Amino acid sequence: MNEHLNKDSVAAAFKLVIEELDKSYQEITKQITQAHTKGDSEEVQDLLDRGKSLKAFQTRVNNLRQEWIDGIDPRPDPQPEPIRRGGNRPPTKLKVTFPYGERIERNSARNTFVETIDKIGIDKVRKLGLHGNGVPLIDSAPRRDGKTFAQQKIQGWYICIYSSTLKKKEQLDEIARRLRIRLKVEIIPRH
Repeated sequence: MNEHLNKDSVAAAFKLVIEELDKSYQEITKQITQAHTKGDSEEVQDLLDRGKSLKAFQTRVNNLRQEWIDGIDPRPDPQPEPIRRGGNRPPTKLKVTFPYGERIERNSARNTFVETIDKIGIDKVRKLGLHGNGVPLIDSAPRRDGKTFAQQKIQGWYICIYSSTLKKKEQLDEIARRLRIRLKVEIIPRH
């Protein structure tokens, strides 16, 4: 039996299970909203408990998937070639995959970048003290020091988004490394 094909097929099977668990979790979330609308606090609590248990199980399944992949072939996934400047290069965006299978892929690198930081936790990322273009990556106030900095306000914080897609990828890779989160950050074409 070809070990590489076996590894890939088992990893794919894990991924399918994780996706089905996520669909079940989304259904529970919908049921929570319906129960809350009806005012059935007992049902809401029961569904919250089921959802929490389901999410914990999904995390364990994803960890098993990662253990399967790492145990079979401990080499890291090859990183895509960085997209180089020049000419008429196609527009790009980011795709971020979390260790339990959740994916963030918005219509722009900026939106994916900001949503990923929000998902990780703005306060956790802020405490890392990272900078972008000489200013804090996450700041408590907008920059008005004569320089042009694009910032996006979220939850009362200002995230510096004035950087290339490649720089945003590098920043997310650094955040993941320092917080020990297994993120897969990819630069992909924007259609």
